[in-house]
Amino acid sequence: MALLDCFKGAELVETFTLSASKRTYKVGRQAGFADIVLAHASISRQQATLTVSASGSVVVMDQGSAQV
Repeated sequence: MALLDCFKGAELVETFTLSASKRTYKVGRQAGFADIVLAHASISRQQATLTVSASGSVVVMDQGSAQV
């Protein structure tokens, strides 16, 4: 288990718990698509993908979506 802190500027917006058994998380505004839903207007519906390695390191890949 790991914690993911989400910031907007210097402000902590929300903390999410990442499961030790799940390796890929979708991030965005769209409930039903995103595993991690961020409701801020600056977040795209399909913003990014997080991939957690077995060692615990995290790779963030921007999905290249425009804010809509």
